[in-house]
Amino acid sequence: MTQPPARGDGHLGWEARLDDPTAPLYTIAVVADLLGVDQQVLRRLDVEGIVQSARPSGNQRRYSRDDIAVMAYALGLREEGMPRAAVVRILTLERDVARLAAVAGHTVTMGKRDADADADGDVEDGRRSPRP
Repeated sequence: MTQPPARGDGHLGWEARLDDPTAPLYTIAVVADLLGVDQQVLRRLDVEGIVQSARPSGNQRRYSRDDIAVMAYALGLREEGMPRAAVVRILTLERDVARLAAVAGHTVTMGKRDADADADGDVEDGRRSPRP
């Protein structure tokens, strides 16, 4: 199935918007339900700068699928005992790595290690394995 073209006004059609992981389509209530947390937790993540919600109409927070993935990752780090400042720093560093990798032509996903490094045995649990 081919993607529907943009409408005459330059906006994407509804099918293209649903497929776009960066489109802010999900309300705070939906995201809270998906992640199993209270809406106040999501508001706090927004205030702390972990995610930046879009507010397209009616000043309601809207989140994209990418935002939801970042929030889930951040909440997982918090559950592991990471302080807020550490979570913010980890996310900032991972975004920087992803940006640099994109310039170099590599693909990096937040919270996931490079599969090639795991296959070579170079990285295990985020630490370098000892060389014999």
